[in-house]
Amino acid sequence: KLYKECNIVILHKGNIMNRKKVFYILVISLTILLIYILLQNLDLKDEESVELNYIGLTEKLNDYKEYSINILHTNKNHILGTIETDQINPIVFSTVAVFDYDISRDSINIISQSNNQRIIEFYIINEQAYYVYLYIQDNGLFEWKILTMNLTTGESHELLKGNIAYAFEYPRIFAEEDGKLYLVVKANDEVQILFIEDAKINIIKSLKNEKINSFDMNTITYQDEKIYYSCSDIDNKYTVKVLDIYNGDNKSIYKSTDERFAIYTFNVIEHKIIIQEIIDNGKSNLITVNINSNIIENTVATELLTLPEIINAESILFHQSNNTWKVYNIIQSEFYELDFMSLPLNLKSIFPKYFLIDNNKILIQDFNNTFYIIDIYL
Repeated sequence: KLYKECNIVILHKGNIMNRKKVFYILVISLTILLIYILLQNLDLKDEESVELNYIGLTEKLNDYKEYSINILHTNKNHILGTIETDQINPIVFSTVAVFDYDISRDSINIISQSNNQRIIEFYIINEQAYYVYLYIQDNGLFEWKILTMNLTTGESHELLKGNIAYAFEYPRIFAEEDGKLYLVVKANDEVQILFIEDAKINIIKSLKNEKINSFDMNTITYQDEKIYYSCSDIDNKYTVKVLDIYNGDNKSIYKSTDERFAIYTFNVIEHKIIIQEIIDNGKSNLITVNINSNIIENTVATELLTLPEIINAESILFHQSNNTWKVYNIIQSEFYELDFMSLPLNLKSIFPKYFLIDNNKILIQDFNNTFYIIDIYL
């Protein structure tokens, strides 16, 4: 009897062990299957991280393929640009035409120019065009003029003019979706923030107390009734500032800790500003600052990053000189590369500059004046 009872116990324990083995095998099998599925999804995401789409702008500008075509603005589903030639003025070029292309309607408005002058910046709103002309003077300096033209009547008049030492200091135009236009101009040792209304210019702020020689026109950014810019302070340290257009408040957001460090780029995303500060030897710091509190939230050491564009509420895209494309996720403070090599493009024939069309959607141009829209899946 004792032997039988023991035998039954042993058989019972054996059944338990067999069940455990089956359970472990099932868990391991399911884990392997899950890992496989995840890896497949990750591979799929990498393969589909970018997608190439053709755009009708190429065909619309086919008659100008041998000219230099420059995109200036993308706003509200519109692409604005100029068409240049160097045959008349090889230094500043001359503008043959300007255009306004509607992406959704696949329609274009080409406005020919016959005065052989260079339009370096322009905007069209409510059938009113605003042109920034650039001229080179005999002494090697440059002059700019802002003219406005009613596209319905053809009437035009000059709004403002000034002199600058370098061509890249030309006035910048910023537009709101509701039709408001702002200008940032540098002339005669003064920087002015202007508001355009009913084809008239009103001065909002004059920045006479800044170190004008180091005011960087290339980094000026506009967002939500605020102008962001960088300049050198009185102690030769670079500073990022913000000007509130409504109340005229002008405050510093970030100041370099060393006069050897320069502000290279910055991008504004909601209440944060991401500043790239050059250190040395091709290295830089990517610094995230809370605009409201001026508190530095994060600093990431990185290589020098070029041509940044905000592509969504938490990501910045960079196009590097070696034809690689990197995304910086602000929330995760991480970089990762996009696989543009999978696209049917010769990446060496793409202009470095690109433009944001919509969230995760950019416009690129090749040396043959062929235009593409690339969708980015993040």
